Amino acid sequence: VEDDPRALQAAKARLDAIRSDIASGKLTFAEAARKNSESPSGEKGGDVGFVHFRGDLPQSVAEAAFALQLAETSPVIESPY
Repeated sequence: VEDDPRALQAAKARLDAIRSDIASGKLTFAEAARKNSESPSGEKGGDVGFVHFRGDLPQSVAEAAFALQLAETSPVIESPY
């Protein structure tokens, strides 16, 4: 996807739609992760466990995660996952 700008744009639009479904209560984060995630944590509902700001996750993910309040969902971010 990262080599194809149109595919990247389509993926971001799909993720924005999923985020909107989470925000509106149509879907929980865990349900969305189990159904849509390509990350190893998807099977666990997106739970990556306790993480440190440096070292556990890609920097873009850590920065987004640590900028959130409890129960917030970040905008779409890019990561190797």
